[in-house]
Amino acid sequence: MDKKVKSVTLYFPNSEDSTCVYYEVGKSEVTKIEEAEKNGEYAKILYYEIYKGENLVAEMHHFSVVEYMPEDKSELPINLTEQDVKTAQAGINEVNKALGLK
Repeated sequence: MDKKVKSVTLYFPNSEDSTCVYYEVGKSEVTKIEEAEKNGEYAKILYYEIYKGENLVAEMHHFSVVEYMPEDKSELPINLTEQDVKTAQAGINEVNKALGLK
């Protein structure tokens, strides 16, 4: 449960209009979706808590699709070639020249 949840979807395929419940962080005032474990009769059950602001607005455990946020790659080492560095520097130089900085 270390990953951040981006969205959860619950389909009701047997309903007359194929109803679907969908929550996504950043849409319809949803600020976060958190995973939580609750004790069931024989095992722990994974729930998803949906928040708008700091208010818990929904709590469910039967979702059809759960989408997670992409992992933050900013702390991973980047392996740049010498050509990559030269290309990037040339682009920076062009921008600086256009802005009158060099």
